[in-house]
Amino acid sequence: LGIIGAVLALIPLLFYLSNAQAAIRTAYLEVSGVPPAKALLKVLQLTQQHRGLSAALLGGNTSVQDTRAQKQREADQAYDVMSAIAKQTQDAEPRTTKWQQIVTTWAQLKLAVASGSLAAKDSNVRHTELIAQVLDVLDLTLDYYGLSLDPEASGYHMIMAILAHMPHLTESLGQARARGTAYLSAKQLQHADQAAKI
Repeated sequence: LGIIGAVLALIPLLFYLSNAQAAIRTAYLEVSGVPPAKALLKVLQLTQQHRGLSAALLGGNTSVQDTRAQKQREADQAYDVMSAIAKQTQDAEPRTTKWQQIVTTWAQLKLAVASGSLAAKDSNVRHTELIAQVLDVLDLTLDYYGLSLDPEASGYHMIMAILAHMPHLTESLGQARARGTAYLSAKQLQHADQAAKI
């Protein structure tokens, strides 16, 4: 009778241990995703700031030339940090491939801005396309590390608000800022620009 009781007690214990181990694995995976997500947010932030300063410079405001160059150096460092993280997870396709494309695009874009070979409007378009790619990699990162699949409702909504919805919101505001900066620097606004959507 004692053996039967022990077996009956063992079954729920095994279920509990299995669930606990699964929860630990999930939590560990999510924690592992924090550094790349944080690095991508930094890349996003600095690229957005570089877009605004580039819009001002290419629009004719030469007083921001040194500030833009400094922001480019800060962005370069952020891209390097994220590249180092990406090298640690080479198996995480398609994130790795997309990130390499982003690095190449950034290298071409910063040179074009520094040389003054872009118009402010074209710079805004190319920065915005680059940032969209960074946001795609951020979304893939959230999926890869299970951050977008947090089993707890409160954790899921917090993660999605901070790491998914907020970056897209700041990008919408950043686009408006960059366009406004370009117009103010050039001191002109065409009718087509007035009607254009962000």
